[in-house]
Amino acid sequence: GGASPNPAVKLGQYADLARSQYGDLADEFLDLYPASSDQDAANQTNAAARDRARTSTFLWATQWATAATSPVFTYFWTHVPPGPEGATRGAYHESELEYVFNSLGAVDRAWTDDDRRIAATLSGYVVNFVTTGDPNGETLDAHWPAADSAAPGTMEIGDNFGPISAADQPRLEFWTRYFSRQ
Repeated sequence: GGASPNPAVKLGQYADLARSQYGDLADEFLDLYPASSDQDAANQTNAAARDRARTSTFLWATQWATAATSPVFTYFWTHVPPGPEGATRGAYHESELEYVFNSLGAVDRAWTDDDRRIAATLSGYVVNFVTTGDPNGETLDAHWPAADSAAPGTMEIGDNFGPISAADQPRLEFWTRYFSRQ
């Protein structure tokens, strides 16, 4: 989603980056993601990346679901895997693959009991989905909801398992407007 464990955005460049990226929506963006220090700018950059990723996934899924013949399920990966890539990139795109396939032993890392628990849970959802078209099952604690235009969200997978919102309402509306212009 573009977030970073060590964002390098400084306050002096934050507003300029927003104006460059969001044009006439920049003032609204800066009101929704305000920053008054370098740390605020870094935190708000990550908050915006998170909300942007979750909202775009929600919008894609609900649009796809209008023509799909089966439910659409989305997720937002939040677990930082052990190792140098996790330390520099956080819960980066594709870092969930060893967990999806419950194949932690295929990669030499300092896996923990928590990693093994996450892999067992996530692979359980995947097996259910491949088998039935629905990731949910009796042995899994959190219900994974299908994409629903009335419930703007996705499933958090990783540090926690459960439905989460795409963004709060004002931010969701901002990102929806932003994406409608693309």
